[in-house]
Amino acid sequence: MFTANRPRESTFFGRFGPTMALAVRRGRGHGRQTVLTGRLWPVHFVSSLVNIYLRAPTVGNILSIIVAGALAALGGTAIAVALRPIRAARRAEQLARIQRDFHRQREQLEAKFIDRAAATGKPRGLMWTRVTFDDDVIYVRDRRNRGLRALVAIEVSFEAVEGGGMEEVEAVSNVRAATAEFSYDGTRWCTAGRVYFNLAPAAAVKYLSADLELVAEEHAAART
Repeated sequence: MFTANRPRESTFFGRFGPTMALAVRRGRGHGRQTVLTGRLWPVHFVSSLVNIYLRAPTVGNILSIIVAGALAALGGTAIAVALRPIRAARRAEQLARIQRDFHRQREQLEAKFIDRAAATGKPRGLMWTRVTFDDDVIYVRDRRNRGLRALVAIEVSFEAVEGGGMEEVEAVSNVRAATAEFSYDGTRWCTAGRVYFNLAPAAAVKYLSADLELVAEEHAAART
């Protein structure tokens, strides 16, 4: 007689005869469970372990992956080191070309600088009358946008503007030292008339070190 709560066991006999039995138990609320019984269950257990071992990555495979990764990293580093002088030479060549462009356009750039600096109305109550440019140039790079700039020392003379409140100031006639700024937009040099009063180019770079980094110093004596 069969009862609902009593496990039912069905056996099969294959080539191994009665030495192994497959028990299928069904229990209320416990689903279905298959259990190997008999003397051959160790064989199946070992076979399962072998299959798991064969499917899992071996130590040799892991070592091969590690070695391949290390070789790839070393190869990438070697290539980067080998390309470093080439990149440095290209940057130096590009900078030299930009410097030549600056000197070819310098006369026009200086004229534009005077016009735009005088149009700012600074210093207040003074009119720009004469600007003398030094031959030396300092090239710097903007730390934020990586734009290239040229800094040139200048001396500026002023006259008081009538009605500007500076007519009686004796210091108006004093020549002011300053630094003129020119910028390279990627294709050509230009200027917005920006000037740093009371600062030589080297002092301006040091004062603005948080924003500017030195690229090159060009002296007139070296160009002749």
